[in-house]
Amino acid sequence: MAFEEGQLNGRIATLIRQQTADLGWHVQEESKGQIRGDKLKKPDIVIRRGFYPPVVIENEYEPGRTLAGDCLSRLGRTLEP
Repeated sequence: MAFEEGQLNGRIATLIRQQTADLGWHVQEESKGQIRGDKLKKPDIVIRRGFYPPVVIENEYEPGRTLAGDCLSRLGRTLEP
């Protein structure tokens, strides 16, 4: 069975959760409707902590032809609360 990107995002998010359990970070992976104005787009991993701006991780498998475009298209976009 092939390893899917969503599975990898889930494992990365789990590792981040484990490493930051006592810091109050909220980590979500593969959540649709996170980008305001585009309900179909979903960031791979979103990390939130209190009132700080969220951190978004975009992940892509080799050869990753769409990674740069995906990242650039999301820069400056607002996430849903």
